[in-house]
Amino acid sequence: MPFFQIIILVLSISISTIVTANDHKYYGFLAEKYEQQQRYDEALVLTRRAIFKAQEAYHPAWLIRWQWQLGRIFKAQNKIVPAIAAYQQALDGLNYFCKTKSNIYQKIRPIYFELADLLLQQNSIAEARDVVEQLKTADLKSYFGDCVLLKTKSIDKIADRHTAVIYPIVLEKRLELIISLPHQDLKRITVNVGHQQIYNTVTAFNKAIQKGRSDLEDTSYLKTAQRLYNWLIRPITLNNIKTLVFVPEGILGTLSMAALHDGKQFLIEKYALAITPSLNLTIAKTNKQKKKILVAAITKATQGYAKLHYAKNEIKLISKLGETSQLLDEKFTAANFKSYLNKDNYNIVHITSHAEFASEAKASFIITQNGKIKLNELDSMIKFKQTIDLLTLSACNTAKGDQEWAALGLSGIAIKAGAISSLATLWKAHDLTTYHLINIFYQNYFNNQSKAQALQAAQKIVIDTIYHHPIYWAPLVLIGNWI
Repeated sequence: MPFFQIIILVLSISISTIVTANDHKYYGFLAEKYEQQQRYDEALVLTRRAIFKAQEAYHPAWLIRWQWQLGRIFKAQNKIVPAIAAYQQALDGLNYFCKTKSNIYQKIRPIYFELADLLLQQNSIAEARDVVEQLKTADLKSYFGDCVLLKTKSIDKIADRHTAVIYPIVLEKRLELIISLPHQDLKRITVNVGHQQIYNTVTAFNKAIQKGRSDLEDTSYLKTAQRLYNWLIRPITLNNIKTLVFVPEGILGTLSMAALHDGKQFLIEKYALAITPSLNLTIAKTNKQKKKILVAAITKATQGYAKLHYAKNEIKLISKLGETSQLLDEKFTAANFKSYLNKDNYNIVHITSHAEFASEAKASFIITQNGKIKLNELDSMIKFKQTIDLLTLSACNTAKGDQEWAALGLSGIAIKAGAISSLATLWKAHDLTTYHLINIFYQNYFNNQSKAQALQAAQKIVIDTIYHHPIYWAPLVLIGNWI
């Protein structure tokens, strides 16, 4: 008897001492071993038995595992159509976990990408994008601990003939760019670079940019900035396009697209930019008619956070733009903030205070005079009224640690707050340049430029000053609706 068959026999005896032949795990684990040994026909039979037994016992988590396994086996046999069906059944089962608020989404993320990969092999572009959209929604549910998110319309419904939507899907061995151009079918561009190389390059880029804090003339970031430009932008034909909207996932969510470089200029010098965490969770309408502003600010050092030196100047300038209510220092408490939000409809909510975005929503917060507003408390304060056109956080920071999940919290804040758009920073911003950026942004926005164009104009002005290094202007990002 061959050695591997002896191992399987011993394994079978060992498992049988733990679980009976009526247990789905008996068949599932044995099938998994056969799968690893490429004995696919035997693995297929046993996996189907495991699925039947898991259904019979109503064990949904295990059922997802065995359906995933079934999909992998079909994929290995090059049976793409039944593989897609098996993967889709696994994802359909996840609706159960919405009710239980499980963290299962973080554990089974590969299912989404493996299914998207199969669909792209069939050139089913829209379907592949929809699968990754399911993952984005699942990630936000997992991050915020919410089963029900804000119901919105797809970004595809936002009519803008000069805007392209770039949807990167990072697979293990390649990058797929799905491009939505005005009045055209979806386009797909394949780039020969895999997940690990992209992860390493983005990480190196983010690290290199930070060198600008001590050396304005440092250009070490340019090598990776150009490499990322060559992967994410250069392959795309962008005729008559003025605005690019990115829908990043994973490590790309930590990336300042504005600082990508083509060898001659930054991307922001060529295009207005925005990001959104999801196509289907971007609010399509805008609310520019009213100019009612709520400003909440901490101008003094508090709770171990340094004084924001330009906070008072920032407030003074914003107050000149329209009818303004102010919650300053001692008045900026969670209770007052909630009270003001619920007694009036504000077009703009501007918060000048330290904020931290961590890898868990419960550890993400905005500093108030007497404590903190947790990120997952925002919806109860604003109650999804969808009257807020813009939520600005002018001194926020993604915390150290798991940057991908921290960035998810940052990009999801507009959704969580029920705001149409948000303006925030990817890393700890420079007080003076942020003050000027926001000042110019608001002036342009109130002069009827789109939000993306208003931010672009502000960043281009700062690039032409002594603060030309991206550490100073690139952290400020527009999230959500760009109009």
